[in-house]
Amino acid sequence: MRKNYSITRNLMAVVAAIVISAAMTGCAKQEAKQQNLDTKSYAELLQKVVGMTQSAPQSALELVDSAERAGNYPIEVIDMARGMVYVNITQRKESEKYLNRALNENLHKMWPYGYYQVAYSLFNSLHSRDNIEQSLRVATDAYNRILTEDAPELEKIKWSLLSGIGMANLRLHNYDECERIMQKAYEGLKNYVIKSNTPASADLLTMLCANALADYLILLPEGLPTWLDRTEEAISIQKKLDTEGKYAHRIQTFIGRTTAIRAEYLGSIGKLKEAKEAYDAFLSTDFAKAPETIIDRFNYYYYSKQWDKAAELLHDITDYHYKSMKVEPTLHNLCELGLSFRVYENAGRNADAMEIGRMMANLVDSVRDHHLKDQSAEMAALYETKEKDAEIAQQQIELTQQRVIGLIIAIVLLTVFFIIYTLIRKRAAKKLADMKAAQERIESELRIARDIQMSMVPHEFPQREGLDMFASMTPAKEVGGDLYGYLIQGDKLYFALGDVSGKGVPASLFMAQATRLFLTLAKQGMMPAEICTSMNDALSGDDNENGMFVTFWLGLLDMQTGHLDFCNAGHNPPIIGGGENQGDFLEMQPNLPIGLFPGFEYEGEEIETVKGRALFIYTDGLNEAENPQQEQFGDERLLGILRDTHFDSAQQVIESLKAEVENHRKDAEPNDDLTMMCLRVS
Repeated sequence: MRKNYSITRNLMAVVAAIVISAAMTGCAKQEAKQQNLDTKSYAELLQKVVGMTQSAPQSALELVDSAERAGNYPIEVIDMARGMVYVNITQRKESEKYLNRALNENLHKMWPYGYYQVAYSLFNSLHSRDNIEQSLRVATDAYNRILTEDAPELEKIKWSLLSGIGMANLRLHNYDECERIMQKAYEGLKNYVIKSNTPASADLLTMLCANALADYLILLPEGLPTWLDRTEEAISIQKKLDTEGKYAHRIQTFIGRTTAIRAEYLGSIGKLKEAKEAYDAFLSTDFAKAPETIIDRFNYYYYSKQWDKAAELLHDITDYHYKSMKVEPTLHNLCELGLSFRVYENAGRNADAMEIGRMMANLVDSVRDHHLKDQSAEMAALYETKEKDAEIAQQQIELTQQRVIGLIIAIVLLTVFFIIYTLIRKRAAKKLADMKAAQERIESELRIARDIQMSMVPHEFPQREGLDMFASMTPAKEVGGDLYGYLIQGDKLYFALGDVSGKGVPASLFMAQATRLFLTLAKQGMMPAEICTSMNDALSGDDNENGMFVTFWLGLLDMQTGHLDFCNAGHNPPIIGGGENQGDFLEMQPNLPIGLFPGFEYEGEEIETVKGRALFIYTDGLNEAENPQQEQFGDERLLGILRDTHFDSAQQVIESLKAEVENHRKDAEPNDDLTMMCLRVS
């Protein structure tokens, strides 16, 4: 299913790129009237290139080449135009090469609107190739920059960038963050549509919703009802503004797509009657007649568990027509069926393989009957000759020979069939044994890696009068990306906890780097904000090709006075005890995660004293832990438990929360690493 929807998502990404490009170049042209003629010419070139791409992409590239040879445009504008052509014809790597070259300070100085258009197009290209972390970096950098601009004409691209950040968070499974961002983007773009009062701006709002529907169905189906309602609202706004009917076809496409996804969603949650009604409504739309909607029909049958109908469509999707084609009784077709058998067997579709075998056996009879029919026709003609008796006798001899030949063919083919089947089964068994051996080696190596990683975090904690401290880490896989550590320098206690993006071996290696840097910098007596700034510069350099980052919370505690200096680098807010509510989330500066942008200066904060107040730090593997129904543990539940838990010791607090999380999961597999730290100074 994910493969089918990645096709749909890529198609929609192309449509989004075309719509955004056309709409933005049009607006850029209007904006250019207030600027110099050079900027106006840039917009006109881009508009002409985008307009040619769909019907004549090669001509569009030739136009860009001609403009470059003429030397009338800066190289950034040429790279931008060429990149947009490759975006719209889905040559992603080529588009990214040119868009990356165009995205520089020179373009921003001479044409800010073009700069942000390049950023959004580059984000779309990276996102459609599942390069999520890099696409998030591009969109976040452009969005943060556009917030500093005082230019009303940039408003709608601002919301488009924000929606891109939201969708990237969805693909990274940051569901709460995704919903917060996407709601803000939707409301912001809707307000822009109301102010601008144009059908073109409404089309962007509807496209935002359509993109959300495609990914939400796969990754966050419980959020789909809200987005289905938002899509219908967006379509209603667009229909109201499109008084000339210019967008009538696109509106019908949005209606058809929305109705299809509603049917798929209702089928996935078992509401089959409502799903059938939505599916019938989808079939009644003009959109359902388009060839590519075979994916929507297949997905409806798949989610509704109508396996036979899904299988029939799957044959059309994958061009496997052997079951439905008219098979002629020839030896050539027998060979084709034998090849089909091998494909099904290697794909693990044993039932289909056996059916092909039965077709081969039946076809042997067809070959024989075909010969009999031909011979009978010849015999009828011979009756009219003078030598009909002799000819009949001769024909009977030949017919007997044909029957013997047919029987021999049948025996040979059946023998070959079972030999091939036996060999394939033996080969599959050997392959399975090799895979199991390789898997055991990998599991053994991962166990060693886990032991090494666990040895990097402390398991013994300071035994110092007035200080109670404990921490634990439980990776979701064999190795994980969470970390914690501490260092004592006289009366000063450095302590930190972090969460690396991603999971598995890459995250564990990044975790090792971050841990080493923290301890090295803490030994130099640096303040928390200085440590975070130095770590960020070290981890966000050119070596970080995968765009990994770590959310990090770092504290420096004076164990004599209770004074706490700390810095938060994009991490979940800790919970501090005491106060009127006997515990609250700590309010603080968010800062950015470490590893995203070199040169970022982190801001530190302080609390006069935390004496007598427990401090609890954790990763999102705690509050986002899911049960079999995919319900999260949640911030409110976490806060309520800590408020109701009597503090006997830091270890008792952490073990109590571990038990609560396990009880919430109800044997569901952990969806993220779980790390907790608790301390109190008296």
